Amino acid sequence: EGTAEEFSRLLTPESIECRTSQQLSLLHVICAGQGDSQVEKLTTLLNACGGDVTKKNNLLSHLSNNGFSALHVAVYKGDLALVKSLLECGADPCLGGRHQLPPLHLAAMIGSSSIAQVLLFEY
Repeated sequence: EGTAEEFSRLLTPESIECRTSQQLSLLHVICAGQGDSQVEKLTTLLNACGGDVTKKNNLLSHLSNNGFSALHVAVYKGDLALVKSLLECGADPCLGGRHQLPPLHLAAMIGSSSIAQVLLFEY
């Protein structure tokens, strides 16, 4: 819930790949968070991967214990800006997770036509 500047200052190479006991990554936590700077925090985190495409892709495709990626979390939260940012950064809009529930189906379940349209037509 802090500012993007505070987040950037506290971010370390070790924290990029940290996980909670529920296997939530820092990217999941950012997507679940509230505030005006979540997109900026997401960008800061992914930029901190440098040129390591594998590390970035691992963050984007990592599944929590309940089988959801960070994109699933952003869709469930109904955060269109985060969804667009994740997709622009390379998140897989077809990743179904452990329950074979793609983000598009989740968007339909929560009744978010704007997110469904982005998933269908923009990516």
